[in-house]
Amino acid sequence: MYSRISNHLENGVFYASESEQNKRLEDALIERGYWDENKSILIEKTGLERLITPITQTLYDLENIFNDKLDCITIGINSDANEFVKNSDIQTDYSGASPVKNGRPVLTI
Repeated sequence: MYSRISNHLENGVFYASESEQNKRLEDALIERGYWDENKSILIEKTGLERLITPITQTLYDLENIFNDKLDCITIGINSDANEFVKNSDIQTDYSGASPVKNGRPVLTI
């Protein structure tokens, strides 16, 4: 966030002559070299799990949560738990049906 603010200041997107405590914004920023060398340590010190956990692990965890919820929904549908959502065992063969547009069959060539 600070980096984006700094870039906006440098590019003239917005202007701030001083920070809330009458200090230059640049004084609160981490120097680029220090960030590059100590990035993982600084992120760990934040204590924010979303920053600490690798993105591949986060995506894997979210996929598992999604699949668990999908399994619960499927069980609910198959068990007729919701009166408005029913699983139909009727198999309909649409292979010979013609497509319809505006109530008229559409000729496919």
